[in-house]
Amino acid sequence: MTVAGAKRGPFTSIAILLGILGGPALAAPTDLEVRSDPDVAHRLRGVASCSTLSCHGGPEHDAATDPALSALRSAYTVWAERDPHARAYTALFGERSRRIVSWLQPGSESDPSAYLSVLERDCISCHATTLPDPATRQAVLSSDVYPGDGVGCESCHGAASGWIREHVLPRWRGLPRDDKSRRGLLDTRDLSVRAGICAACHVGDPEGVAGPRREVTHELLGAGHPRLAFDLHGFQSRATDSRVGFAHWDVAADRRYLLRAGEDGGPKERVAFEAESWITGQVVSAAHRMRQLAYRAQLATRGDRAWPELAEMDCYACHHGLSPDRNPRGPRESGRRPGALLPNGWGQATARALLAEAGVAAAGRTLLEVDRALKAGVVGDAGKVAALAATSAGQLPSLVEPCVALASSPDRMLKALLGAEVDPSSWDEVAGFYWGAHALTAGGRERRSDVLDALRELALALDFPRGGESPAPQQPELIAERVASVRAALSRNR
Repeated sequence: MTVAGAKRGPFTSIAILLGILGGPALAAPTDLEVRSDPDVAHRLRGVASCSTLSCHGGPEHDAATDPALSALRSAYTVWAERDPHARAYTALFGERSRRIVSWLQPGSESDPSAYLSVLERDCISCHATTLPDPATRQAVLSSDVYPGDGVGCESCHGAASGWIREHVLPRWRGLPRDDKSRRGLLDTRDLSVRAGICAACHVGDPEGVAGPRREVTHELLGAGHPRLAFDLHGFQSRATDSRVGFAHWDVAADRRYLLRAGEDGGPKERVAFEAESWITGQVVSAAHRMRQLAYRAQLATRGDRAWPELAEMDCYACHHGLSPDRNPRGPRESGRRPGALLPNGWGQATARALLAEAGVAAAGRTLLEVDRALKAGVVGDAGKVAALAATSAGQLPSLVEPCVALASSPDRMLKALLGAEVDPSSWDEVAGFYWGAHALTAGGRERRSDVLDALRELALALDFPRGGESPAPQQPELIAERVASVRAALSRNR
């Protein structure tokens, strides 16, 4: 399961989990029935409104004299040809999706109406550009959008009816950011906005706070849907990779832009783009996970949802190769009982460490309390989990800024990363640590050969077996050794 032409390597398995690799050859899609447009302030216009030659549909070329103009003029072309998001809807008619749908609703593989009903209920909110029904928050296809275009321009940039005519005018650049936002444009240069857009699908938004309801449950995972594990820096690293990248934006301008103003009131450039991306993604993703967890647990307390929702748990704690000589999850000295359910640890240890270094350790402790309540309450107190997760979800959004400030001080970010209490038996926690260290190296601070070599060895230990979507049989001692090597290499330059 790789992008065409891509070589398998240390990033491949992690990229699969980030949900950004393409799939096999796909059958032509069958259109869902389009319902009437919901009554919303801003309406969709579809990718056709962006794709003309004079707008964003120009040929891709290397314009050394003005790369920004090249990226602007060819944004649609690059997206359509290389971005997996453009194939998100057609993926719903591939072999894997057909198997998933047949598990969710037996017989639907031979009943087009039943098949499309499953897609409308469970899939199109993330696999197509839709609007939320104001009453139910369910995804609604617009009459102005062809669903086969997948996750199109407006999925990330906002419904365009309020700004598409104006954004080509000279005066548009001078409009305040809030004015553009009121017209429906989402400022994806702001990393917290960008991370929130991504997390709505790649983490979840079952309440429909930021758009249609979006959720991957354990039922969907059990039917064969890839698990969700999103890292903003990891995604952007893949998107801008010179071999398989699909970035349709001006990457150099992305690195320069910073929302916060300088001391003179003017724009202030980013000083550590990769570090800012990783930190922002950690905190925003944690906030989305807590909001989703609170919602799920609240439903359980009312008897409207089974508890626990196993999508909140660590998949690899249970799903691993079965053999007489298998190694139970974690070393004996960890105190865990074999077969114990464990919370999903993706980004949790690193997020807590960032919050502590930013001076808001109390929020990190709340995250830890949530995980402890999940461990203790897998057969019991959903109410306690709901209350703790709701508290955490309320705290985290306002803490993005103090955490991002760590990026301007590499020593403090390094201190936070080295202070993360990473469990070597948790693939998720180690992968989160890996991406934090990768962000430091990608930013140029820690590009010494010993650091890069240690990171490469850790990535190889984390990689999935060829053709697999889960780690090799757990070797926590090896993982612990390679995490220690990365820590030692990073520490030598403190």
